[in-house]
Amino acid sequence: HADSLASKITTKGSVLDQITGYKVDNHVVHIHYYKPRGDNKEAWDNIDVEGFLGQKMQIKINFLCRDSILAAPLALELARLADLAKRRNEGGVTPALGVFFKSPMVADPNEVPIHGFEQQQAVLLNWLAAGVKGPQPQPVVEAAKGVLAPVFVLADSDGSAV
Repeated sequence: HADSLASKITTKGSVLDQITGYKVDNHVVHIHYYKPRGDNKEAWDNIDVEGFLGQKMQIKINFLCRDSILAAPLALELARLADLAKRRNEGGVTPALGVFFKSPMVADPNEVPIHGFEQQQAVLLNWLAAGVKGPQPQPVVEAAKGVLAPVFVLADSDGSAV
């Protein structure tokens, strides 16, 4: 657990600058394993905000969940997307699937992984749209504005839905 713990702390602390667009100096991460809880996870988030007239306030979130239940639908979607990539004759590192991972991989070692959700979503939706037969929805997504893409159905060359 020690290696996994160190990796989680590094990952959680290292991506905020990219996501927020500014240097975050005061982010604190504590992760503790509590054996009796097993697969259950509890996260306490404290977000300091500034309100009207500079009034300091806090948003506190206490999130209780199960890791395996959170991971299951993601694993199913990854299996479907890996199958789609195989049918497209694509392989290796697929940056479009970065939205599913805490530490997304990149094909080029000089490339910086994308950690912002809207940007990751844009990469995934554009990758999906590249396989759409017929008219393309344009633009599929505008990542900078966080605009969601229209719904579309992916189809194989025989026209069957993916």
